[in-house]
Amino acid sequence: MMESGRKGGIKWKLNYNCKASLKVDIPWRRKQRASRNKQWELDHLYHAAIVYKNVIAYRNEILNAEYIKKRKTFIFKIFP
Repeated sequence: MMESGRKGGIKWKLNYNCKASLKVDIPWRRKQRASRNKQWELDHLYHAAIVYKNVIAYRNEILNAEYIKKRKTFIFKIFP
């Protein structure tokens, strides 16, 4: 992909080729049949880390919310 432009008076040019970029092995995907997901580019890895960090924080926030705690207690009383 080739892009160029001007931002804030600075001329910039981006030339990115995912086939030539550095790849990182993803250990939890080793057993997959498709080889395309066994390695990720650095930007993909960074994006996943940020997304999953925020998803885990959101999940913990929701699980600790009072209305969820009440529902969990209710469900455990019904299905011991």
